[in-house]
Amino acid sequence: MAKKPTYEVLVLRVKQLEEETIKRRHTEKDYQQTLALLQSAEEIGMSGCWSQDLQSGREEWSQGEYNLHGLSLDVSPSYELHLQCVHPEDRERHAKFFEEHLASDRTHFSQEYRIQTQDGTIRHIQADYQIVRDGDGRPLSAS
Repeated sequence: MAKKPTYEVLVLRVKQLEEETIKRRHTEKDYQQTLALLQSAEEIGMSGCWSQDLQSGREEWSQGEYNLHGLSLDVSPSYELHLQCVHPEDRERHAKFFEEHLASDRTHFSQEYRIQTQDGTIRHIQADYQIVRDGDGRPLSAS
C-alpha cells in the first residue's frame, strides 16, 4: 500500500504548482505582447508572413498575410488560395518562379508580383523567401 504524503509534502507541492502557474501566466503574457507587436509592425509596414511545411503542405499565415490577400481569418490558408489571389497577369510567372527555386539549391530569393483582392484592390508585393533544406538539399519548409 502506498504511503500517504505528509502535510509538509502537500504544502510544498501546492507551492510548486503556484509557481508553475505564475510562470505560465508570464509566458502567456509575453506571448500576447509579442503577438501584438508583430501585428502592429505588420499593420504599419503593410506586410505579412507565412510558412509552409513542404512535406505536409500545411500553411500558417499571420494576420498581416490575411490582410494583404484581403481575406478573413476564418479562411484556411493554402498555396492554392494564395495563387488564386495573385493577379491573373502574374500568376503563371509567380508559380513558375517559386517552383524553380524550390527545385534549385537556393535558400533565399526575392520576387515582385501583384495580389488582387476580391474587391478589386491591387497590391504590389515584394516577397522575400527562405527555404529550409535537409542535409541532402531537399526542401523541408518555405517562408
